[in-house]
Amino acid sequence: MRVLRASYPSLLAFAAAVAGFWGGTYYVGDPITELFMQSQRAEMMGSLLSQEEQLIASRAYIDPEDTRNSMESIAYAVRSIPTPFVGYGLEPGEQGNASINSMQFRHAGELKIPKPDGVYRIFVNGGSTAFGSGAPSQDRTIDGFLEKMLNEKLSPRTGVRYEVVNTGNPGWTTTHERILVANRLVDLEPDLVLSLSGNNDVHWGIFGHNVLWFRAYPDEFFWQIVEYHFRRVCLASITLSGLTTIMMAG
Repeated sequence: MRVLRASYPSLLAFAAAVAGFWGGTYYVGDPITELFMQSQRAEMMGSLLSQEEQLIASRAYIDPEDTRNSMESIAYAVRSIPTPFVGYGLEPGEQGNASINSMQFRHAGELKIPKPDGVYRIFVNGGSTAFGSGAPSQDRTIDGFLEKMLNEKLSPRTGVRYEVVNTGNPGWTTTHERILVANRLVDLEPDLVLSLSGNNDVHWGIFGHNVLWFRAYPDEFFWQIVEYHFRRVCLASITLSGLTTIMMAG
């Protein structure tokens, strides 16, 4: 009997640890994971449009039948990750038919720094239009067409190889673009920066946001995750502390 009584504190501590693990996993971890998975999945054309809408949308493409068959892999908006100064940026990796390099650009290859001799480097900056939301393939974006045209028609006369890099990001405004150019692109030795801008400034302005100081959708999501996690952790800690106190007192 004495041995059993002496083991009470250890048993209570073990029970509190089990309760803490269960509470952290079930009450805090699982809801956050589910929220994150729902909000951060890449959006493909096939998941956004009904069968009828896909049929209508495919008529805008050069090859409607091929496009209908590949809707599930056509990227509209890819996953984002927190990114310095601009708030959010593209998550590197293969997302549908979009290849995102380590610099968070929609570009199949890595940029060589310093820039090789004989290369004319162009950056195409902007929002979803520049990114190529809905483009049927990586090379059939605006930057893909431009690079092919320049190298086929101009390169034979100039002797220069043209490299066109897509730095667009869905939802970005001219503020994001300006920061990217000033803080990052200038170090990548650009010869020309093209900005396809304006639509998102209007979009956010319609909703009453100041495009010089606001949170875009991914920024707001990341903020909500932190806030949600903080509330849950605090509540779980208070609850478990109370349970532990009651158990020890008993």
